[in-house]
Amino acid sequence: MVATLQSDVDFYSMVHEVLRTARDQVSDSTRRETDRRSFDCRQWIAPLVEGAAPPASAFQEVRCRDISTGGFSYLSESIPQAEKLSVRLGRGEGWMFLTAGVVHCRPIETDEGPAFLVGCKFLGRN
Repeated sequence: MVATLQSDVDFYSMVHEVLRTARDQVSDSTRRETDRRSFDCRQWIAPLVEGAAPPASAFQEVRCRDISTGGFSYLSESIPQAEKLSVRLGRGEGWMFLTAGVVHCRPIETDEGPAFLVGCKFLGRN
């Protein structure tokens, strides 16, 4: 997907809508560089290998935890093997493809058992 001014506007509008609707769900007790909000939904990621766009078959569904204009986090059963990811956000025909870098990965306990919380920073569009 070629980045255009309109597609950038659409992306930031989507993120800000998520932030607006989730405003009451998150405590302000944690301070971050950007304001993260709950984003409990399923989205798609694929490893980026040498900057090449991954095939559709490489994408796997993940459960997101939070999102901001600077990044997002998701739950994984394993430690990510790639440092950079292609992220497919949205739904239906409104998919947005972004590149994200893995910033941290730490073990956590969830209702479904042990998992890894993977924090990612948005790097651009792909």
